[in-house]
Amino acid sequence: MCLTNKHLKHHGKADLTFLSLRVIRKTACLEFGPLNTVPSPAEKPDYLSIFTAMYFQKILLIDDDAEDQEIFKTALSEVSEMLECITIADARQALHKLRQSELKAELIFLDLNMPIMTGLEFLAEIKRNKETQGIPVIMFSTTSNPATVKLTKEMGAADFITKPDRFDKLVIMLKSIIQ
Repeated sequence: MCLTNKHLKHHGKADLTFLSLRVIRKTACLEFGPLNTVPSPAEKPDYLSIFTAMYFQKILLIDDDAEDQEIFKTALSEVSEMLECITIADARQALHKLRQSELKAELIFLDLNMPIMTGLEFLAEIKRNKETQGIPVIMFSTTSNPATVKLTKEMGAADFITKPDRFDKLVIMLKSIIQ
């Protein structure tokens, strides 16, 4: 049940206690019940994941490797099924779609080494544009060169993550970022 202010005014605070939060059609809904009702641990939702998913609903991965895209999407679904992951192989195409508002993203994971437009070129362009400069960009590459890491952060990258060599490490890494 989604409660409005009208519902909350009708029920005194002493009558109800917060039971859970759920998301319906991208709207956060608080669920209340009798004061003595306490949900079991199995019934309690993961509030942090829900709030995080409400903020980072659309995550964009720009990576030219189709296998890396699939692994990333699978790992992200292990973090939260409420997140939408959009993958694009061509950074130039992603930049065009973001600039034209054909694509919305709250967080971007960006590969460094790509043909046509490199991750560095994309990062420079996205940070130059008023409409896109506020989107956090996390560099996501096999490279771990300290000079490259420093350069990307100076250019405006929120973080630089070296692609893990195992799936479980990728899930852990994504959880630490998303949650």
